Amino acid sequence: MNTQFYLHYTKLLFAAVFILHGMRVLKNWTLLVNRTPIPMWVSWLAVLMTGYFVYSAHKLRK
Repeated sequence: MNTQFYLHYTKLLFAAVFILHGMRVLKNWTLLVNRTPIPMWVSWLAVLMTGYFVYSAHKLRK
C-alpha cells in the first residue's frame, strides 16, 4: 500500500467521523453505548481531533 492511497482513505474515514460528530453536536443527538449516555463534550473533542486529522492528511497528501 502506498502512502498516497493510505492518506486518501484515512482522510475519507476521519471526514466521515468528523461529519457525524458535528451533526450530533448541531442536532443535539443522544449517543448511547451499552445504555450509557456519552456526554456532548466527547463529540466536541472528536470534532476537533478528527478535523485536525483530516487537515493533516490533506496537507501530507499534497
